[in-house]
Amino acid sequence: RRAMALEVFIVEDSQSVREIMLEQISMLPNVTCVGYADSEEVAVDALKRVACDVVIVDINLKSGSGIGVLRALRNQVPEQKAARIVFSNYEDASLCTLSTRLGAAHFLDKARDFPRLLSILSDMATVSH
Repeated sequence: RRAMALEVFIVEDSQSVREIMLEQISMLPNVTCVGYADSEEVAVDALKRVACDVVIVDINLKSGSGIGVLRALRNQVPEQKAARIVFSNYEDASLCTLSTRLGAAHFLDKARDFPRLLSILSDMATVSH
C-alpha cells in the first residue's frame, strides 16, 4: 500500500451532507477520503478504478440507489474488497437486511449515527493501519 491512511470513498447525493462528512472524516487520524460520487452510475464507474478501504453509501442517490451500488460492487467489481457502510435516512428493516446480504458491514442512520460512523472509521484506521 502506498499510504498508511484508511482510504474512504463516499457515495452521497446531498452536497451539504457530503461536505460535513468530508470535513469530519478529514479530522480523523489516519483516515482520508479518496473520492465521492452522487449517483449509482458514477459511483460504480469510479469504484472500478479507485482503490479504497471503505465505501460509505447513501440509499437515495441523484440517480440509481445505494442498493444498486452494493449490488454492482458484488457482481461487477468483485476485486473491490472495500468494507461497505450504508449511511442513510432510511431505517427500513428490509433495506437493512438487503444491504447486509449485499455485503454491508453496517447500516447507520444519518440522523443519529454520525458519531458512530466516525467511531467505526477511527477504529478501522487503528486496527488496519
